[in-house]
Amino acid sequence: MPIYILFLFLFGLSIDYKGVEEGGNVFQLVIIFTTMVSGLIIVLKPVSQNKLNPIFRKIGWILFLHLVSTFVVAFVCDIEFARYSRVIITYVLLVLGYLVGGRITQFSKFDLDKITLLMATSSFVSIIFTLIYGVLSSGVELSEMRYQILSPLMYVAMPIFAYYAFISKSYRIYSLLALLIILVIILVSATRSWLIGYIGVMFTAFFYGNLRRHGSAKSIALGVFNGASFLMFVIILLSLFSPDLASRMIDRVFVIDNVGFDITTATRLAEIDYQIDLWTADASRFLFGNGLGASYGFGGENVEQLVILLGNDGNASDLWFAGHNFWIYSVFTQGIVAGVIVPLIMLHALFVCTKNVFTKNFNKFCINGDQFGMHSLFSLIFISVILQTIGGNPLGSRMLSMFIGVILGLTYSLINNNLAIRKSHD
Repeated sequence: MPIYILFLFLFGLSIDYKGVEEGGNVFQLVIIFTTMVSGLIIVLKPVSQNKLNPIFRKIGWILFLHLVSTFVVAFVCDIEFARYSRVIITYVLLVLGYLVGGRITQFSKFDLDKITLLMATSSFVSIIFTLIYGVLSSGVELSEMRYQILSPLMYVAMPIFAYYAFISKSYRIYSLLALLIILVIILVSATRSWLIGYIGVMFTAFFYGNLRRHGSAKSIALGVFNGASFLMFVIILLSLFSPDLASRMIDRVFVIDNVGFDITTATRLAEIDYQIDLWTADASRFLFGNGLGASYGFGGENVEQLVILLGNDGNASDLWFAGHNFWIYSVFTQGIVAGVIVPLIMLHALFVCTKNVFTKNFNKFCINGDQFGMHSLFSLIFISVILQTIGGNPLGSRMLSMFIGVILGLTYSLINNNLAIRKSHD
């Protein structure tokens, strides 16, 4: 397989952004089309060995049938096709990523370390692109920047760089620098949920890095100490070079907004209230959902205050993009029958990898030479993605959805597979 095809697939969406045009603009369509075509080329390329784990095939069929079910529900619920097509694209990329993840393990020159490093680098490109694009296009002062400069791909970059920096201890300088840059961006944005995700990933990486050397109890203590020391070091640096930014982050974490309640939390809860009410309105919606792209808005007891503060925006009733809560939005749109499929697959993958971190007893912290290393890396990624659901929906991002699919594909194709412990042949 030509290496440029893999580069097109992994890097194509790193310069993606959320457009305002209905259906997306030409540039967005081109990079999405390029990514999907390069992914299909990888999936359809003949390989010398076709045997994959039975569980990989089962999960693949489940994901495919899930895609079909979303179309059926959207058709029955009469969802506007333009809306459905924009929301479903992330689920399509999830499945495509899954198939690519399984296929690349069958290539004779497969090297998991190189694949994950490429994914981390691509994610970092997305992080820097989003930062620059947000600063240049938003028209907001840097001191007021928030989500405009945050790339969802942080939740892939953070665990991979943390693995390299604190577990395998390879590419360490590069990884530490990347982690420092990511943390500074999060602190500048003053976004609490992203800071929680960052701290959670760092703590887990410190814990895994000490697990076999010191045992669970001491590893927990070392993880807390190392994580707190790292965070304190960065906060002190930030306080020295930009006291205003440090003060803003502290206020966001510890002080309720001066209106008497937290607006961000209120809007998230109002969105959840509305979706739950609509989901449980009748038996058919509870079972099969309202369809991807279905309209929702704000409901519950927070609406009155939001209207006072935000005007008409506080009484929204025609939002339709992927909601901010991964768990509720899944059942709101796809019901209890199909809406639990993707969340359960992600939780199962997290469980399998984390269990293997504690049960596998190998000798080296090396992805290709050690299943402990592989499972600790995958566990970190799934922990990171789950933490992202605190304040967002990972399937609201095209590139993040695709990368989650790739990691799922790698996980289920490499479980108990000798491919996980063999070196690549250059």
